[in-house]
Amino acid sequence: TPITTDVVMESDGGFDFVVAESEENEISFLENSKTKTVTTSANDGITVAFLIKPKKVGYMKIKVTATSETESDGLVEKLLIKPEGETHYENKASLVTLKEGETFEESVEIKIPDNIVQDSERVSFTVIGDILGPAVNNLDDLLRMPYGCGEQNMINFVPNIVALEYLNKAHKMIEKIKTKAISN
Repeated sequence: TPITTDVVMESDGGFDFVVAESEENEISFLENSKTKTVTTSANDGITVAFLIKPKKVGYMKIKVTATSETESDGLVEKLLIKPEGETHYENKASLVTLKEGETFEESVEIKIPDNIVQDSERVSFTVIGDILGPAVNNLDDLLRMPYGCGEQNMINFVPNIVALEYLNKAHKMIEKIKTKAISN
């Protein structure tokens, strides 16, 4: 026996419903919900699609209910909306050597492209007082176990040797790291 079901998708204001006439001429509707009526046989499934256009980046609540003459069910899920386009990274490194009592100041201009996806910009700064600081902070990833043939092992030993030399000369040797580097 065929079953007729109304499938309703509700908007919490985080998206608009869209009717796509063509990719260039999509029309957005400012409705709170959209209903589609489908008919299927008992114990069969059917796919119902709603075309939506998110208004912002981040999590959006999706609520869908299906109601027939005898049954109803609903689902509420969070959907993560990520910015479209490509991530653009820009790095500006400055190496500064200061003598005791000297100071340093630098202004950095941040250029944000005109065609950026709204609310997707991110800026981060890292200041390290030691040129090998990032390597020392990630020594567990830098130290490697020997494997493979002799040539591969020799190449893998170089980071261990450089790290040990640096830590010795900088008086920053940690016994746990020394043991790991020597045993590898």
